[in-house]
Amino acid sequence: MHLFPNTRIFVSFGSLEIAWYAVLILTGALCAYLLCQRTMKKWGYAPEVLDDYVVYWNFGSSSMVCYF
Repeated sequence: MHLFPNTRIFVSFGSLEIAWYAVLILTGALCAYLLCQRTMKKWGYAPEVLDDYVVYWNFGSSSMVCYF
């Protein structure tokens, strides 16, 4: 395992390399999910509603990537 092997790569496990932009995108998605979860709880929605939307969004975005 090489941590910060160069300025583009965050971590490298053999031939698997994780880039900085992937870490930043996933961090932003996690922060948005947690913020939405807190807001929906404050507004009185059930937590399952957000989980359903996240699952549908994930399947929709991955199918768009596979299509194009």
